[in-house]
Amino acid sequence: MKRDGRTLAERLREARGKTNLSQGDVAKAVDMSQPNYCDLEKGHQSGSVKIVEIADILRVSPRWLAMGIVNENDTPAYSEIEQEIVSIFRANRKFKKDLMDKLIDRRESQS
Repeated sequence: MKRDGRTLAERLREARGKTNLSQGDVAKAVDMSQPNYCDLEKGHQSGSVKIVEIADILRVSPRWLAMGIVNENDTPAYSEIEQEIVSIFRANRKFKKDLMDKLIDRRESQS
């Protein structure tokens, strides 16, 4: 495997450009502020703890997004382990949403 030579900011812009998502859409989906996400795309931040979640939203390999790793034919490498990690992040995101919905329902029923 090799690296594609581009920066995280360049890869983020490319990946988001292939979707119909705005910076705000991506930021909201991963529970970060739009200005923080914008800083990633401008190259003002070199990384984020949300990179796996961002990669999932943009439907790209987390390793490609974070480090630019591609396979021999210059396509983003997406390993089985990455697929498992993304599945865990998806399950966690769903769990947090379900928990918040239950807490809101409980609070509203007590009012």
